[in-house]
Amino acid sequence: MQRFAVERRGPHRCRVGRAEAGNPLCVDGKSAGYPVAKAQPELMETSPDLTFQGADGPIALHDYSEPCAARSRLLVVRIGAAWCRTCLWHLKHTADTKNSSVEARLQWLDLQLATRDNEPATVADLPAYRTLIDALIDAPEAVAVGPGFQLSSVDQIRVALPFIVLIDTRTMNVPRGKAWIRPTRSSSPACSSTWAKPLPRTSARCA
Repeated sequence: MQRFAVERRGPHRCRVGRAEAGNPLCVDGKSAGYPVAKAQPELMETSPDLTFQGADGPIALHDYSEPCAARSRLLVVRIGAAWCRTCLWHLKHTADTKNSSVEARLQWLDLQLATRDNEPATVADLPAYRTLIDALIDAPEAVAVGPGFQLSSVDQIRVALPFIVLIDTRTMNVPRGKAWIRPTRSSSPACSSTWAKPLPRTSARCA
């Protein structure tokens, strides 16, 4: 399948000033820029600043970056396909996670990998996929085209759909990437601790 080229925001320069304790990406209360990242990150490494095409324009990962936030949140990047019934089941049960104790810490970005005919998805396919999602999720968030497994390197054991990557929005590190995180178990004590536990500090730096 086709892959997106990794897009960067242009040359980033570190701001000169006082970095917040534990997060060098926040300087004097402002973002120092998107952190340095390699194209194929592993777990606990920084996600590259990918840009995806949504129906209303591009959606970039740097749009979710909030290095100066008082508390980190998790961006849930969920990669699925219109032909994948397991993906549709996962979409249908999104509310099970939204209604859990960790809901306030989550943001969602759904990426369509392929059509019902297993062809690489295009922007023209998004309205139908969005309609499908609207019918399954009470309050869907961002939806874009993702015809490639750009973040599959975070799980080198198994890559399957739906493929879910969690990104810490303070550091843009990837604390977890996994094929199949069951939403109906998200409110269990074990799973809640995985989603809601404090995220480790980062050694990330800006370019």
